[in-house]
Amino acid sequence: MVRSLDDKIKETLLEATKEAPELKDKVFENIQASIQEERGEDRMTRNGRPSILKLVAVASIFIIILFTTTEYGQATIDKIRTFFQPEKPITEHIEGTEEEKEYTLEDSKMGYIIYIDRSMYEKVAEEGRDRIVPLYKADYLPEMYMEITQEEDLSPEEVAAKIEGEQKGEFAEFENQGLVDDPIKAILLKGKTGIQYDDIIVKYYLVDNTKGGTFVIKTQYTLEAAEGHGARFYHMLKEFKVVDLEELEG
Repeated sequence: MVRSLDDKIKETLLEATKEAPELKDKVFENIQASIQEERGEDRMTRNGRPSILKLVAVASIFIIILFTTTEYGQATIDKIRTFFQPEKPITEHIEGTEEEKEYTLEDSKMGYIIYIDRSMYEKVAEEGRDRIVPLYKADYLPEMYMEITQEEDLSPEEVAAKIEGEQKGEFAEFENQGLVDDPIKAILLKGKTGIQYDDIIVKYYLVDNTKGGTFVIKTQYTLEAAEGHGARFYHMLKEFKVVDLEELEG
């Protein structure tokens, strides 16, 4: 099985670099160097093949090299990602029932990954923001979505103060609930417009982007949809991860 994965990765790289010979040579030099290094350190499996951990390390080298060229790098990353859990089983607790669903990996140039339920939602990239929206929408209800933006120069605490100043007068209730760990480590701001079925609940999760800025993740849904869209947004948020693109770029 290890050899098969190795061959698949090499085939992917060969296809992606066939129009860039100098890049292809550099990639395979690193393949050979990494495998020889492992042999020299006597970290082989019983059948003499490189360990799966080493193959993952080699794949990381491929990503670092190929990411430096946008045209070839992004296409190759997209293909290599298919070897690493492109889908993930998630147990949802929706309206009192438990169901296992397959969530699909999504990434963003902003520097994060998230798993979403593509049977019910799609991720739409817009200028300066990503939105995860339902595939099926009722025209008579307010918009329901998860929106992800980034404040690159403001800390979560600074963003919290900014949002409180902008939004507090717009809601019947609005409060800063401080730092939470569930479903994600973030400062949580929460508001609602009322107690009717079609009143809006908003939540702002302010996540440290590890570079002096903040991911602002806003969820919006109606009171009636709290156990539907609200619960699904919760499960998707548990899969949100910040990715250091600068490290990948080397």
